[in-house]
Amino acid sequence: GTTCGQCQAGTYSAEQASTFCLSCIPETSARPDLWMSIMRLKGVRTFVPTQGATSKEACGCMGGALLLDGDCVPCSLGMTCFGMDDMELLPAYFARADRPSLVWRCHSNPRRCPGGRPGTCASNRENTSLACTSCIAGTTPADDGSCKACSGADEFRIILIGFLLFSALCMVY
Repeated sequence: GTTCGQCQAGTYSAEQASTFCLSCIPETSARPDLWMSIMRLKGVRTFVPTQGATSKEACGCMGGALLLDGDCVPCSLGMTCFGMDDMELLPAYFARADRPSLVWRCHSNPRRCPGGRPGTCASNRENTSLACTSCIAGTTPADDGSCKACSGADEFRIILIGFLLFSALCMVY
């Protein structure tokens, strides 16, 4: 006969005491081994497999994987994936908020990429620039990885360089 009970880990049913459970794994998944019915442990960023899931919302990626375009994919170098779609970048790595799986290492000045949620850059850095390389308008790179407001001395240097370039062009002609 048929027995009623909890769904096994990796499955769910919206009906209590159901005799039929649905798989958490999408039919088109390239990595079914990364899917599970999971729940978050209270007060921590840890997810654990669970039995008796009562909705598809309990299905997601296990720790070490990230949900991308409807499928679980392994975490990239430079990121920590806690489970479901909860992830963060390590310091010295950057990913845009709209494409969190495309991770860049911040080579020339790792402090411009503090880690954390995708799209996070040091203060006054453009979070749409590749690996936080650009400062927002009116700022210049600082030694700590952030960008600081331009001072009068910065503007003077720019004017002086422009004047010298103009003078050199005039001498050539």
